[in-house]
Amino acid sequence: MNWLLTSFAAHGTLWALGAFYMFSNAIAALPSPGSGSSTFYRWSFDFLHLIAGNIAKIVATRYPGAVVTSAADATAK
Repeated sequence: MNWLLTSFAAHGTLWALGAFYMFSNAIAALPSPGSGSSTFYRWSFDFLHLIAGNIAKIVATRYPGAVVTSAADATAK
């Protein structure tokens, strides 16, 4: 247990980046709200993606044609 606390103290920035990476990926795995989703799920989906920085995913769920996700999508339109 002592090695873990020492690691946190010595490499705090690295641990914080790792924790944010895990959080961001967990949020990205949430399914997009559908027409039958509750208001709370829509709000929590938007809020968690806002915190995680996935702004494009929020815009894409509200306005499906507004966000180009890749260069292949841009040339296909």
